[in-house]
Amino acid sequence: MGNLGMYEEITRLAKQLGGVDNLIKNIETGAVTKAAPKLMAAGALGAGVVYAGVRGVVKGGKFLARKYKAHQVAASDAKNQLKAKFEEASKPDENMANGVAPSNDDGEATRA
Repeated sequence: MGNLGMYEEITRLAKQLGGVDNLIKNIETGAVTKAAPKLMAAGALGAGVVYAGVRGVVKGGKFLARKYKAHQVAASDAKNQLKAKFEEASKPDENMANGVAPSNDDGEATRA
């Protein structure tokens, strides 16, 4: 090695490989080859995380949809029960107008 140190080494390698462009390509190829397994592993890991996240979101969405449907059914039932109670409560007034005494839950006439 001469007095130019690493510069002389680089220029000698570039000359052996057919120029600076070939030296740069060779360095890039080596870097990609060395990094590719790590990048592939990171990509696979990232894809796995995304897949698990999407599956979790889908399962969570289905769970929430079932919960929402159950709440809708319960609300509808409660509405129907309330409507029936109001209709039942309005019947004694009609009966009173016809001269019939309202009855309690046992079917017995109550005193007004």
